[in-house]
Amino acid sequence: MAATLSLFKIVILLVLFFMGNAEANICQQPSKTFQGPCVEQAKCTSACQSEGFQFGECSDSICYCKKPCPP
Repeated sequence: MAATLSLFKIVILLVLFFMGNAEANICQQPSKTFQGPCVEQAKCTSACQSEGFQFGECSDSICYCKKPCPP
């Protein structure tokens, strides 16, 4: 019984370890089509989606387009 419990703990630790490494990196670049200061997230996201990105985010008044990085 003790050996089974120890094995179970090891398996759980390994699963947690590999789950942490499965996180996707996010690639970003300034929008090429968005003009003016970025204050509305929805407009930034709309511009970025027209450029093929998943979403956009305003940071320091600049619209950054973001999507998961290729593996």
